[in-house]
Amino acid sequence: PGVLHTGSLLLIPPEHHNVLDILRQAKSMGWVISVDVNMRPSVAPNLQAYNAAVEEVIDLADWLKASDEDLQTLGYTACTQAEAPQMADQLLQRGVKRLALTYGAQGAYLRVGDQSLSAPVPSVDVIDTVGAGDTFWGNCVSLWSQMNEAQAQAGLYDTLQHALWAAALNCTRRGCQPPRRSEVAALL
Repeated sequence: PGVLHTGSLLLIPPEHHNVLDILRQAKSMGWVISVDVNMRPSVAPNLQAYNAAVEEVIDLADWLKASDEDLQTLGYTACTQAEAPQMADQLLQRGVKRLALTYGAQGAYLRVGDQSLSAPVPSVDVIDTVGAGDTFWGNCVSLWSQMNEAQAQAGLYDTLQHALWAAALNCTRRGCQPPRRSEVAALL
C-alpha cells in the first residue's frame, strides 16, 4: 500500500458513495488516505449533501489539507490562521494524522502529531493563483510519502517551506504550472 489521494470534486452526490466505498476499501487494505478538501460549491446542485459527503471523507482521511474558504463552506467558524491550533485539534480528533491548513496570502499551518508550525507566504510577484493550493498540497504529499511519523514531525519546517515556495512559484506563472523540485531547491 501507498498513498491514495482524492479531492472533493469526486464527492459531489450521487457519485460520492462510489468514491467513499473505494476509500474505505483502500484504508482497510492499509493505504494512507490523502484528501485535499478543495470545495467547489458552485458545481454542487445540493450543497448540503455535498458538505455531508466531504465530512464523511474527512473521517477517512489520514492526511488532510483544507483552506480557510473550504472550512467556511463546510460551516466551521474557527477559520482564521490564529485559530489554526483549535481547528487542528478538532480534525486530529477525527483521525487525521498529518494536516495542512492554508490561509491564502496569509500563509499556512502544518501539524503532524503534537508538532505544528505556521509560516507566511513568500513574497513574489503574483500573476495567477490557479493551482496554488494543489501545488502546496502536492509538495506536502510528495515529501511526506517518503517519511514516517517521526521524520514528518522532525521535517515539519522543511516541508512547510518547500510547499510554500512551490506554491509561490506557481503563482508567478499563468495557470497551474507547478515548479520542478530543483527550482524550489534553488530558492531554499
